[in-house]
Amino acid sequence: MTVETEKLRIRLNFSFAATVTLMLCFCEERVVLAALLSSFLHESGHIFFLTAFGCSPVAVTLSAFGMCIDRPNHSALSLKKEIAVSLGGILFNLSAALVFLVLRYIYPTEIFDFALAVNLTVALINSVPNINLDLGRAIFCFMLLYTNEERSERLMSILSAIFALLTVIFFIFYTALEKLNISLAVVTLYIVILTFKREVDK
Repeated sequence: MTVETEKLRIRLNFSFAATVTLMLCFCEERVVLAALLSSFLHESGHIFFLTAFGCSPVAVTLSAFGMCIDRPNHSALSLKKEIAVSLGGILFNLSAALVFLVLRYIYPTEIFDFALAVNLTVALINSVPNINLDLGRAIFCFMLLYTNEERSERLMSILSAIFALLTVIFFIFYTALEKLNISLAVVTLYIVILTFKREVDK
C-alpha cells in the first residue's frame, strides 16, 4: 500500500501489516497502539534531524524491521551529522520518557507509567550495538571517522554478533530462572534476525 503527498511517499510493506496483525493476536490493543506511537515518535526523531540538516526525506517505507527513509539522490551528510540523525530517534524517545516521568510525579496514573515504560523500551532496543539499529549505525559512522569502511564493517559485524549472542544468553537465563517472557522472546528474535539479515545482505 502506498500513500503519496506532494512532498512525501509513504509505503506500507506487507511485513509491517503482518507484524501488527500478529501483535494484535497476542497483545492488548493498548500495548500495540502504544508501541506504534512510540515507534512513530522514534522515527520522527530521525526525520527531524534530516530535515534540520536540509535533507528532507522523499519516501518512507514501513516494514517489520522498522522504517526505511529514502533521501534525495543528491543529498549527502557529513559523518557527524549522520551520527546525529542515527541518534535522533533514541533522543526523542528519551525526551518523551522524561516528560512522562515528570507527569507521573505530578499526577500518578497507570497511563503515564505505561507510556514511560514503552518509550524507554523502544530507546533501549535501539541502543543495542547492532549495525541495523540506531546506536550501531552511530558507532559505525564514528568508526569511519578514524578507519576505512572495510575495517569498520568487519568490526561492526563482530560487535553485532557478540551482542546478539549476549541477548540470547540473557533470554535463556531469564527463562530458566523466571518464566517465559513473550516480549523478551520477540526482542531477542528480532535482534538475532537483524544480525543474520545483515550477514546475508552482505
